[in-house]
Amino acid sequence: MDLKFKKPDYSDCTAGIANSIAEFYGIENKGQISPLTSSILKDTDADNIVVFILDAMGKNNLEGDLEEDGFLRSHVRGYISSVFLSSTVPSTVSLMTGLLPKDHLWLGWDTYFPEIDENVSVFTNTVKDTSEPAADFNVARTFTPYEDLIGRLNKSGTEAYYSMPFMPPFPQDLDSICERIRDLTKKPGRKYIYAYWSEPDGTFHEKGCFGPDAKKVMKDLEDKMEEFSGELKNTLLLITADHGHIDITGTCIRRYPEIMKCLVRLPSLEARAMSFYVKEGMEDVFEKEFKKEFGDTFVLLKTEEAIRQGFYGEGEVSERFKEKLGQYLAYATTELTLFTKEEDVSIYKGYHGGLTEDEMTVPLIAVECKG
Repeated sequence: MDLKFKKPDYSDCTAGIANSIAEFYGIENKGQISPLTSSILKDTDADNIVVFILDAMGKNNLEGDLEEDGFLRSHVRGYISSVFLSSTVPSTVSLMTGLLPKDHLWLGWDTYFPEIDENVSVFTNTVKDTSEPAADFNVARTFTPYEDLIGRLNKSGTEAYYSMPFMPPFPQDLDSICERIRDLTKKPGRKYIYAYWSEPDGTFHEKGCFGPDAKKVMKDLEDKMEEFSGELKNTLLLITADHGHIDITGTCIRRYPEIMKCLVRLPSLEARAMSFYVKEGMEDVFEKEFKKEFGDTFVLLKTEEAIRQGFYGEGEVSERFKEKLGQYLAYATTELTLFTKEEDVSIYKGYHGGLTEDEMTVPLIAVECKG
């Protein structure tokens, strides 16, 4: 089954939310604002602005799992684009910085670092497809550091905070994340709070996107957000997602020895948008073998062509960006998803990262919480 292709719309995307927040508080943007976000901010007089990320709650997931008159769908103000890749690593870093992935260089779950000649799972700091530490230091933060919006706002004199499991004080469940936000919003003065929770992404990966488990986790999240919003005062609550999520079928690239013979290393980035590093002189063989096996399910482009077509945004890209990619990009056009580890084929029922409308489109939900 072919899925509808959607090129990223960087004129109103997840990175733009951070830039609209920066503009609202009167500090320098790092790129294009989100016009939809700015239009919502223009009309608020709330002291507290909360951006709450529910990982993978895309437009198709919202509409497929929840009732139209429910709390979340009834507060949708519009839809915006994820960045490419439509995945947690690049999109959340864009949400935290206002930078596009080509600029912050956190390009996918597994990103190649020429400094150590390894594909690194950046959030776990491990060598791709292993539990082996990539280095005795944090590779991504060392070689691709970034300045986030929270730090920039605090430097400018505006109070800004995180409420998420990976930032101090490390609230580890949704109730604790919400409790921290409630406590912060009770403090006097203007402030910005960025919050993140890992569902429904975890459930979608394990159980799929539209079955009973998916509908339950989405309804539980909806009920929690409705209850939570009623406990806030003088707060604009913006709920969005980093990307969408689709049901998949999987296969493993290791099953295709003629393709594997052409590769310098395993592909990087994501299972639905892969960067391939091909041995010198083997390019024609690789193209022929890949198109023979996946010509009906993936589009194979030379990386330079993907850049030219604007998948990563307009303007020049840096040499550092090019160094982190192979010669080819392959992106999925059907539900078929290409893993590099055999066991992942049976583990994952849902995935994301590609260039389909369902993966690329996320809602922007706005709730004025008066108390």
